[in-house]
Amino acid sequence: MWDDDEDDSHRLLKDSMVHQFIGIPKTDAEKLVEEYPDIPHLVINGTVYYPKGKLREWLARAGK
Repeated sequence: MWDDDEDDSHRLLKDSMVHQFIGIPKTDAEKLVEEYPDIPHLVINGTVYYPKGKLREWLARAGK
């Protein structure tokens, strides 16, 4: 479902779907911006979105 096709690196993941991409419980994903303010995200009309490519890079750096 979440392939690593470069064409989708600019895709925005809604906050309600980011838990599936990262592989964490939805309740943990809801707290990402609070606990990690440097995580790449946008807020549009009150909804948090995560740029898939930037999020992938951020996760790789965080895992080091």
